[in-house]
Amino acid sequence: MSSSRATRGPTARTPNDLWQAARAQLRARGLWPLPDEAFQGVEGRLAGALPPVEASPRFREALAANLDLLAQHRRSGVIVKAEAGSRRGALVGLGIASLAAAAALVTLVVYLSRGVSRHPAQTG
Repeated sequence: MSSSRATRGPTARTPNDLWQAARAQLRARGLWPLPDEAFQGVEGRLAGALPPVEASPRFREALAANLDLLAQHRRSGVIVKAEAGSRRGALVGLGIASLAAAAALVTLVVYLSRGVSRHPAQTG
């Protein structure tokens, strides 16, 4: 038994002790992040393993042109919005209409086939 427990009794625990135990359990289950010190070694090795990324001059020129165009549009009051999805809506509507037509056709075939079997053709 530890000396801190011996002086306070077997069940007496401070809130800090409970918090430390809860964090240890959560950390063991992967639900609590590791302290920052655990990542410092990985961060240094990662920085050495990955080369620095630099944008190509062509990319920078295209970005500058696009930003200039955007600024010009904003100054002139032009608002550019994303497409409303009319093509997707048309495809969904066409799909639903196709399903309804197929269901109607199946219903018609079933109805007609039952009607023929109930009323056999009369021969004169």
